[in-house]
Amino acid sequence: MAHSHTTVTLVTTPPLPRPKKKVLPRVSVAARIERGYYEDLVRIIDADDHYNRFGDFVREAVLEKIDRWKKDHPLGGPSQRK
Repeated sequence: MAHSHTTVTLVTTPPLPRPKKKVLPRVSVAARIERGYYEDLVRIIDADDHYNRFGDFVREAVLEKIDRWKKDHPLGGPSQRK
């Protein structure tokens, strides 16, 4: 009886490249808003090509609010306390 040999070759993919720039972590935030604000949000997203998703609009709104707050409170912002 003849013996057969099986050769197994393992192929591994190289690791994915890592960005050279520091990537900031992202978090998800859930919030409740009144129905009227939600309806306004839907109308804005439907009418404005700049926003593709709810998250895009909300993210931009939060960043604008934080920037405005920092301008109004130059010594009290979280980033200045470190």
